[in-house]
Amino acid sequence: MEIDTNMRADDIYHISSCEQEFHNKIKQFLEKWYVPIKESCLFDPDTLSSLFLNIQEIYESQSKILSAIEDLKYDTTNISDKIISSVFHDFQPKQFLYFIEHYDKSVDLFYRLKLGNLKFRKLTQKLEKETEPDQFLDYFALPLSLMFQYLGNLKSIKYHTDPEKADYEKLNQIYELVVPLVNAARPKLYIYDNQQKLKKLSSKLEGYPNELVNPKRVLLWDGNINRLIIRKFIPIYIFIFNDRILLTKLNKKKQRYHFQSEISLSFSMIADLENANNNKNTNSGENSNNSNSSNSNELNNNLQKNGIEFFIRKDNERYMFYFQERSIKLHVMKKLLDVGIKIKGNQQLTTEDIKKKRMQLSQQESNTNLEIQKEIPFGKKTNMERRAHAINELIETEKEYLRDLNTIQIHWYNPMKENQYVDPEDLKRIFSHILMITGVNTQILQQLEELRGEKTEIEDVAKLNVGLIFLNMADYLKAYTEYCTNYDDAVEIVFKIRKNSKFEKFEKDREKIPQVKKLSLLDFLIKPVQRVCKYPLIIKEILKGTEKTYEDYPDLAKSYTKLEKIAAYVNEKKKLVEKKKFILDLNTRISGLDKVIQLITPKRKFIWEGVLKKKSVKRIQERNFWLFNDLLLYAKSTRGKGKFQYKGHIKLSHAIIREPKKEKNMFPFQLIPYNSQKVYTIYCKSINQKKKWVKKITELIKDLEELGITPGGLF
Repeated sequence: MEIDTNMRADDIYHISSCEQEFHNKIKQFLEKWYVPIKESCLFDPDTLSSLFLNIQEIYESQSKILSAIEDLKYDTTNISDKIISSVFHDFQPKQFLYFIEHYDKSVDLFYRLKLGNLKFRKLTQKLEKETEPDQFLDYFALPLSLMFQYLGNLKSIKYHTDPEKADYEKLNQIYELVVPLVNAARPKLYIYDNQQKLKKLSSKLEGYPNELVNPKRVLLWDGNINRLIIRKFIPIYIFIFNDRILLTKLNKKKQRYHFQSEISLSFSMIADLENANNNKNTNSGENSNNSNSSNSNELNNNLQKNGIEFFIRKDNERYMFYFQERSIKLHVMKKLLDVGIKIKGNQQLTTEDIKKKRMQLSQQESNTNLEIQKEIPFGKKTNMERRAHAINELIETEKEYLRDLNTIQIHWYNPMKENQYVDPEDLKRIFSHILMITGVNTQILQQLEELRGEKTEIEDVAKLNVGLIFLNMADYLKAYTEYCTNYDDAVEIVFKIRKNSKFEKFEKDREKIPQVKKLSLLDFLIKPVQRVCKYPLIIKEILKGTEKTYEDYPDLAKSYTKLEKIAAYVNEKKKLVEKKKFILDLNTRISGLDKVIQLITPKRKFIWEGVLKKKSVKRIQERNFWLFNDLLLYAKSTRGKGKFQYKGHIKLSHAIIREPKKEKNMFPFQLIPYNSQKVYTIYCKSINQKKKWVKKITELIKDLEELGITPGGLF
């Protein structure tokens, strides 16, 4: 393999630059924050240690690395040997891991001390003025950022290092040490990023009397809506957090927000106006005249699909908000459910009820995300508005999807690999290409966010040329076809390892983690399949708002063609896998089945299911039936939800189907297995149901004969 030594030298130079910047910033942090706070004698050593963690030890070990890198910076001979032996000799992953694990607790302590200790608050205000624009949290997040820089640089050094060299493996080992640190740092950086957003918003928010920045406060959504007050729509800009909603007025020219009022979510319930009674008055609680009631009802019919009502139990107040599109409303409702807001009229919701409602909202949101909504009374969308909205929707949903991909890696792949719940080969088959897909989508999101930058105006967003990004990345998205090819195996392996009690406990423990959102491993593994099928729909929606003369149109059209081909293949695979997944799931729900028949075979396909009646020796009993391409299975429903007791099966190969004697108000047909005297009489609920079952079973028997399947045999 031919290696470019100049490129290797550049790689080392990049590491040197990162280390130099890190060294200078941490030195500044220690001098301007750590030393003054320590010398103030406000806190005991334990509190000081909890606040700054092991930042001094990290600084010392990284100083040694910087020194070693500087010595090697321009010496490219035997560079890989020297990197391993000198540069990373002092790298201490455990130091970083300790810092990362305790980062959020330290940030929380900083805010609590700032709020609860007047002397510390005055000291921090003084230090913040001295160190502007960098603040305590900016410095404190540096070790987290360094891990991401390490990962990128090490990947590049690996690429420009000869794999035949003995020390290449050692370089690879260091890379493997950094990967879990990056995965652990990612959610912590999310905390930092969220605080930065709140800090930035706080500087633009005028007239808000309280402290906005809080380590536990998370911005869920913000945007323009219309508030209904006495049958009049008032445009406002709202910020929805996990604990409150701020109602503001946006000054577009100055890009500032004037605070109007706030709603505490601690005492709030929500109602989806789409499910409200059409005859209900749509004003915000104020009285309306009878003469206007018909107009009010008509208005309700037009607007209820986009509306949410907030009911404040403490003050008995109501707020009616109407979003620009139904998909946005569903997205916001799902976010509010996630943080524990109750639905009006369902104060006693169980955990299972909330989970079902959240899933229902997710399904509705995905079904309506790309629909063109008729907006009344906001007016018809212009092409520019449609395009801008579709681009914003693309970026926001891409962020959410990437969080799910990272969750797969952090909370499923890494611990499964570490705890060896699965054979290494099976682990590869379960998570086939998931790391590659994560890398591809990280690039897509990074390019989209760099393109959008700080642009928020509709006109500015509409001008973004997103087509070229997808055109350039379309070939990389073919990784999804490989993923979907192996998805079939992945589903089968997951069902197999679920029989292991340790893995079963592990999966239940995962579902308790907030980022996992009570979803199973299979729920996450289907997400790449769902996402790649949505890309052509999203691009199509952007195309609808793009004039053919616009410079972005040709790239969008080409991207759409490529993505549609990928999605078509994936969709076909998805249908096959869903049917197989059903068989695998059914196999676990029918007790006593494994002792009699092997339900899971390579060529067996599920056709449909239904509740019919079967004649036994003494009486006619209700049974659940499942029709496959080679057999008819039936079982008795038990008390456990979705659980059954095996009762029998009929092989369709060379079986005989016949019409029995007519019975009053009964619709039976009979099945006689090959070379058997036993006759199975099955009763349908209607003549149409009987025709459907008889026709399909007849076709399957004929198909088996044409395939030459042995009489009575199974696939």
